[in-house]
Amino acid sequence: MSAPHPPPVPDAQREAIVAALDGRAIVLVGMMGAGKSQIGRRLSNLLQLPFFDTDKQIEQAQGQSISEIFAEKGEEAFRKSETTVLLELTARGSVVIAAGGGAFVHATPRHALLTSPALTLWLKVSAQTIYLRVKNSNQRPLLAGAGLRTKIDKLVAERDQLYLSADLAIDNNGKQPWVTCQAAIAALHGHLVSDP
Repeated sequence: MSAPHPPPVPDAQREAIVAALDGRAIVLVGMMGAGKSQIGRRLSNLLQLPFFDTDKQIEQAQGQSISEIFAEKGEEAFRKSETTVLLELTARGSVVIAAGGGAFVHATPRHALLTSPALTLWLKVSAQTIYLRVKNSNQRPLLAGAGLRTKIDKLVAERDQLYLSADLAIDNNGKQPWVTCQAAIAALHGHLVSDP
């Protein structure tokens, strides 16, 4: 049985959100495993806006996986690429962007996001949720090696205070994607239209 899809956003609500964005991008931020790509893709469909995943864009531009970039070039080189991609994507106008887990944490990409006109939306998840979602993945360079849960707990403790600076926050713990999307649409409408 397939997962339920979110009901369509009424045209008037969707048009009001897109108009109020006034050419700004919506950038989903949060921890790895928060669901940024999954929710971002669905949100872009609901709002009828283009969707971009920064990690995928970097991989296409570099011709390497994120893990390979980290291993061969280091995290600093990756963050430079990430910042370049974020600046390029946020300049495209009203689009939905799933940013990498560290994009709102490391100084250079964080500065790029905070000084751009983009609207940031934090997908909040617990350390336990992240652990359950990423425990079988080998595509997370910051979580490589032993002590996965300890690494996740440390990252959450370090990063959650920074994510608080996002314009909006939505809880994505144990929810169907369509429920999170509905909450995101309501938050965007409330922030942009009801309380501009």
